[in-house]
Amino acid sequence: MSVEGEAPRTRVARLPAARSLLKTGAATVFIKGFAAVLSLAMLAGLTRAMSADEYGRFAFCLSFAMVASVAVGMGYHTGILRWRPEHEAEGDADKAEAAERWALNMTLAISLIACGAVALALRGVDLLMTGDLAVGAAGLDEMEGALALTVPLAASTYLSSALRARGAIIWALLPREIIWRAGVTAVAGAALMQKWELDAAQTLWVSAGILASLSFAQAAAFGVRPGRQLASAPALGFRGAARVWNRRAGPMWGSSFLSSMQRYFEVVLLGLFVAPAMAGLYFSALSIAHVLSLSLMAGNLVAGPHLSRAWHGGDKAGAQKLLNVMMLAIAGPTLAGLLLIVVLAPYLLAVFDPTFAEWSGLLILLSVGTGLNALAGCTSLTLMLAGEERRNFRILALSLGLATVAQLIAIPIIGVWGAAIFNVAGGAMRIVWTRHVCVTRLGLDPTVYGLAKEGWRRFSARRAD
Repeated sequence: MSVEGEAPRTRVARLPAARSLLKTGAATVFIKGFAAVLSLAMLAGLTRAMSADEYGRFAFCLSFAMVASVAVGMGYHTGILRWRPEHEAEGDADKAEAAERWALNMTLAISLIACGAVALALRGVDLLMTGDLAVGAAGLDEMEGALALTVPLAASTYLSSALRARGAIIWALLPREIIWRAGVTAVAGAALMQKWELDAAQTLWVSAGILASLSFAQAAAFGVRPGRQLASAPALGFRGAARVWNRRAGPMWGSSFLSSMQRYFEVVLLGLFVAPAMAGLYFSALSIAHVLSLSLMAGNLVAGPHLSRAWHGGDKAGAQKLLNVMMLAIAGPTLAGLLLIVVLAPYLLAVFDPTFAEWSGLLILLSVGTGLNALAGCTSLTLMLAGEERRNFRILALSLGLATVAQLIAIPIIGVWGAAIFNVAGGAMRIVWTRHVCVTRLGLDPTVYGLAKEGWRRFSARRAD
């Protein structure tokens, strides 16, 4: 699609009104905010119900499962956000439905086969070893629990995206964001009341069971399940239309995988080089810092399908308007949250463990990096949904690759600070680069800078009048 020229006025009217978007966004932020509170409560409860080393092993394995779930998801959870709105905009509802069901089938099949194969391989290596198998901070039992959690994580991520593509944002979020976290928090609370000491492996298996049950119920309730396929789209495999969907999903998979690595993989790296307790500290600080990304995540959730429809429908002006509305909703909460974390950093860390309070500088540094990422807006999502997914993947690969190499050098020398410093540096590189591509290739600016420029232009125009 050419980025030149104005979109027809009739297309602008097809976008939801700014008030409607903000209302939906506010509900989404509320759910994500409540989920963040539950997540912190869950982790704080687990730190008290586990020893410091067991909590570190749990943090290592949960981070591994998060990254692995995106790896086995093959990008289909991002793809459906593009394919369903795109086919619906073309008037082909059957093809949109077929894409949804094919992607679910592929997600389940690939995740089950991949995780089962890795579990068997680990068990085989353990049988051949004279000592106990360990992968970084985790032993065989913990790794099997991580693999068990990977499958429902991949399924729930896809189901959430499928329902978002339909416009059912609230029901897309509730099972995993609220009910699952509440369930694990209840387990931690029960363990504290009964004075049980949980171990990482048990907690991972229980978490996997709760999430698998919720995902099955969610899929059954909304009809996101295997069923009738188009003749040109098989239930499994890459024949016909599925070949095109899979080819498009490749760069989306790469970008999603790298994005998940940006958040979780450094905890895995730390687990390879530092004591499990220090990996637990870093995971706790990172979890608090990522509260600042809530408004951005909500913006992505709300904007994704509408942005895809606007861009592929030829409405560039409407797409920019949508991005401005999203940034207007993102900037205020992000800046307010950053100020709050700077002031309360020692107390927030002490909720997890009183000894963590002395690491407030680490939390502030990670929060600054997360805040800057939020103020960059929906840059990566814009590139992926507007057909620049391969370019977005290259940007993420280079920025994250350089940051990871730097972390591998720095972590053995300065520990958690090495992970944090290059977390922020790699994020800053990605922000500058993705904005440049959005502006030059698409003529769109999703960032707070673009919103400020538009605000100044309007202000200057009013003064001139």
